[in-house]
Amino acid sequence: MIGDERVDDGSMRRIEATLRPYAWRRMTVGAVAHRLVEALDGDAAEVDEHRVWMVQRALSHCGWRELTLAGLVRQARAALHTWDLSRRRLDAELARLLS
Repeated sequence: MIGDERVDDGSMRRIEATLRPYAWRRMTVGAVAHRLVEALDGDAAEVDEHRVWMVQRALSHCGWRELTLAGLVRQARAALHTWDLSRRRLDAELARLLS
């Protein structure tokens, strides 16, 4: 599972640089989720897009302020992996129904 894989050093540095200027434990879960999605994907993310929502939902259901940064990243990656699997399943099911 992607959420269980170790984050490479370059990605961790990028994520730390994204969150370090802020007291991320004091930020809203939505702001943290948005910054994590952008840092993990390496591109801009809309605040209201599904990937951000999925990470926000996952973080909301755990004690995210008590996690280390690495733990926070693992939660976000697992949520993004789940979102990607769900999207692929939906695409496959729609293709099957339309054929």
